[in-house]
Amino acid sequence: EGKLQMRFGEGVAGQAIISGETINITDISTDTRFLKSDVLPKFRSLMVTPILSGEQKLGTISVQSKEPNAFSKGEQDLLSTLGVQAAIAIENANLIESTQQALRETNALYRINQGLVALNADELLEDAVELLRTNFGYYHVQVFVVEPNTGDFLLRAASGEIGKRLKAQQFRMHAGSGIVGHAAETLAPFFTNNVEEVVFFTRNPHLPETRSELAVPVKIGSQLFGILDIQQAPPKTFSPHDLQLVSAVADQLAIALQKADLYEN
Repeated sequence: EGKLQMRFGEGVAGQAIISGETINITDISTDTRFLKSDVLPKFRSLMVTPILSGEQKLGTISVQSKEPNAFSKGEQDLLSTLGVQAAIAIENANLIESTQQALRETNALYRINQGLVALNADELLEDAVELLRTNFGYYHVQVFVVEPNTGDFLLRAASGEIGKRLKAQQFRMHAGSGIVGHAAETLAPFFTNNVEEVVFFTRNPHLPETRSELAVPVKIGSQLFGILDIQQAPPKTFSPHDLQLVSAVADQLAIALQKADLYEN
């Protein structure tokens, strides 16, 4: 059978969405509102109602009959009611999905908070990077700490096997370099989903798959302690919501660090 593609606003379905009203075509062969394709359909009557959620246009419901003049005013009102009910059902489904996502994230933040119990700073930072990686599925998580005499950023904790190799070679970044350095200079979070477009991005050869990077300052009071740096590989990307989540963890980490021996020293 031939396929008919309609642009927005075309055909009976498009007109129903734009008008917000149910359209009852009593005979498609004589009604100019019906777009005809190469192959004539097997129905004569067509009724279409929009599915609308406020200003959002979700779709349409249509019913057809082989007979002309098939649908009464009562059936037209019934279809309109079904369109409203469908919109409510879709809204509820979206609400349930977003609520479930919020619950998963809240649960993950709770597990991270409960996991940040070490009173030794090194253990605390290692716990933080692993909890972030496992609970949110990030490609790589690391924490840099400011070295006071040079201003360099020393890698203090990093996730996974790559993290072990980086720590073994005492990896550091010079003051002001990379997205880490940028976040430290501005004392503000920064993220990108295309690191190649960021002029100050510095690629770590141990992390060849990085496409997105998110850096959040960890501040104790007004003092910069270090940078919590998250890297992501395709197909996953960051959203402003990831920034909120990681910032919340950075705040939790700062509170925990105040109890840790490194901060006391």
